[in-house]
Amino acid sequence: MNKILLPIAYLFSLLFYSCEDSNIAFPNDKSIGEILPINFNYYIHNERMSFPTIEDYAKAIEYLNKDELQEFYSWEKSIKFSSLKRNKENNLSLYAQVQDDIFSSLLNMKGEIEIQGKIFKVNAKDELILVYSEDELLKIDSPTEKYSFGDDVLSEVFDIKSNVEFKDGCAWRDLPDPKGVYYTDYGYDCKYQTQYRKFGIYFTLSAEMWLDGTLPHSVLFISIYKTSYWEWLTKKETVQIGTTISAGNVNHLLKRFYSKAVRLKEYELYVTFTFRDYDNGFYLPVNIANTCQ
Repeated sequence: MNKILLPIAYLFSLLFYSCEDSNIAFPNDKSIGEILPINFNYYIHNERMSFPTIEDYAKAIEYLNKDELQEFYSWEKSIKFSSLKRNKENNLSLYAQVQDDIFSSLLNMKGEIEIQGKIFKVNAKDELILVYSEDELLKIDSPTEKYSFGDDVLSEVFDIKSNVEFKDGCAWRDLPDPKGVYYTDYGYDCKYQTQYRKFGIYFTLSAEMWLDGTLPHSVLFISIYKTSYWEWLTKKETVQIGTTISAGNVNHLLKRFYSKAVRLKEYELYVTFTFRDYDNGFYLPVNIANTCQ
């Protein structure tokens, strides 16, 4: 994502505002959960996670998406933030509709987050992102702007320009998520799917498998069987053939290919789902080509 340069006046106002507001707690330079050092700025304001710039928010998503970081609670304990993920019992309906560890770790229990001076609220029921310019408008529920989950909201709100034209196939048309079930002779099923999910300020492309039980010597595999790619703004990533393998005795495997603050322009994803039961010699591969272009 292109770096956003803030006006000098905004930087001074942010500094003054931060010193005056007793609700803000600034973090120290310790690594989160002593796992990975952080490389972005943030603070807690009115029980919301707040990022001074879009770039900081984008880096937070990237940080939480690292394969090495599995324990999201370590993030919250270090910054004393009550996220939607950690407190899902207080808003089960919103959590059920979001169901994403990264995004729900950045939202508070009300589905709010602050980015570059704007407050964004997730209305999952109507699939809307509500934008508020200040807390007083949030209190009376008077958003200054409204966007759908399919909109590239941060690009619209902060006028991020791209010289790439979004193609209709991926920008506006919802494609069915390929999915299915392995039906076996051993009394258990293995479900699989690829999914591109849109939340206006957070977008994720993933592949996922579930086993309806736990077998002591079974393994799940998600593999790229043909060179795949995804493209956003002016950037493109190409991924070569490779495999993600679950640990033994695990009934769920999730592989995120893309998790960012801006929507995809297009993608092609070629995935093989494989379930292997070493006790019974049972082995089932399924190929899925998921293309949006």
